[in-house]
Amino acid sequence: MSADRPSEIPVLLIIFNRPGMTAEVLRALQTSRPTRLLVAADGPRADRPGDIALCDETRRLIESMVNWPCEVTRNYSLSNLGCDHRPASAIEWALEQHEEIIVLEDDCVPHPDFFRFVAAMLERYRDDDRVMLISGINVLKGRRTLPYSYAFSRYYLTWGWATWRRSWKRYDFAIKKWPEIRDAGLLWDLLGDKREVEYWTKAFEDVWHHKIDAWDFQLHLAMWLHQAYAIYPASNLITNIGVEGTHYSVALPTQNIATTELPFPLHHPPAIYRDIRADELIRSTWYLPPLGEQFRRKARRAIKRLRRS
Repeated sequence: MSADRPSEIPVLLIIFNRPGMTAEVLRALQTSRPTRLLVAADGPRADRPGDIALCDETRRLIESMVNWPCEVTRNYSLSNLGCDHRPASAIEWALEQHEEIIVLEDDCVPHPDFFRFVAAMLERYRDDDRVMLISGINVLKGRRTLPYSYAFSRYYLTWGWATWRRSWKRYDFAIKKWPEIRDAGLLWDLLGDKREVEYWTKAFEDVWHHKIDAWDFQLHLAMWLHQAYAIYPASNLITNIGVEGTHYSVALPTQNIATTELPFPLHHPPAIYRDIRADELIRSTWYLPPLGEQFRRKARRAIKRLRRS
């Protein structure tokens, strides 16, 4: 598959009950016009009667808005699989059919250059096991200018991304090896930072004990265990417009970032290496903000809960 024809890469679109946001993503797809679209829809929640109509309305958008020549394959769940099993099973389903895919959720609006960028990366690193996925989002917000068109990170950013079947074979939803990894202190060897080790230990413990509904923490563990990287672009190519999702009651610093053009032809790094300074910024923006920012986020959530009560 040629990087000169990004529309040929199959796109997996994961939807649920947000027709307004889904329509925004579909309008972007009308511009890129992928020739193969795989749609995975979660089903309504049993305790939310309004979900039935919203899920139906969202699914109908596929029929009304996919108005270009396109092979559409559907995987619509009758019951609610949740925000852990639905994305994981959708990606598994898509990669059983295709060697490589682009993944978009219903609140991830891509810039036109996103498809061209990930197509080039999928082709260039197709057989390089050191690269596990390609992200479309850049959360640096100008605090660090990348010297090349993209960089390598030990953090995945899965709001608009692409990957290969070979990478997904490393993924373990159940993280069966976690107790062994924890007890051997392997996270310290992998991360080397006390606060970060504590953060990820809690995250993986919560996944292991089914305290949270997550599919993506497991992807991080798989990437680290195989000493692989994620790629992200020098320009932000995805805007996440979802604020009222399951896990977030207020907008995060990573949401609603404006997209900008990515200059072509791409300027490739001379080697696969981790940009440590950029990674520190990604970590403090996405995962481990300063304590003052953590307090402000908790306060905003608490105020929002009080207003709803």
